[in-house]
Amino acid sequence: MEFYKRIALFNTFLLPLTVIHAFEFNGYIRSGIGYSEKGDTQSCFFLDGAKSKYRLGNECEQYVELTGTQELYKFKDNSTVALKGTLALLQDFGDDKDFSGNNYAKWAEAYLMWNNISYLNGANVWAGRRF
Repeated sequence: MEFYKRIALFNTFLLPLTVIHAFEFNGYIRSGIGYSEKGDTQSCFFLDGAKSKYRLGNECEQYVELTGTQELYKFKDNSTVALKGTLALLQDFGDDKDFSGNNYAKWAEAYLMWNNISYLNGANVWAGRRF
């Protein structure tokens, strides 16, 4: 019951914003799948000693980014104040589905931005966490 109370409270404050200003949603999904002739699981490509993985289409994980942007206010000079947040989820194949260890669910981005500020010659200002 507590969960539903929180949802109702959240919607009470969010609903007026979505009615007045548009909510923008973007997403990105990457998932690899593979097996060998012997039925073994997919082999992950990497080079020994490399600090990062290479993107060859044979990733051994599922990765999702969900991004939402909510415009809060539009000024007379057409500058806008908005909130932006990106939730990132990573799950390696074969691991438990609890996002522990190397797996994660985290806020990759969460920031407030003021865009197209006329007295700063169209500059943008932001505060928070960005990529």
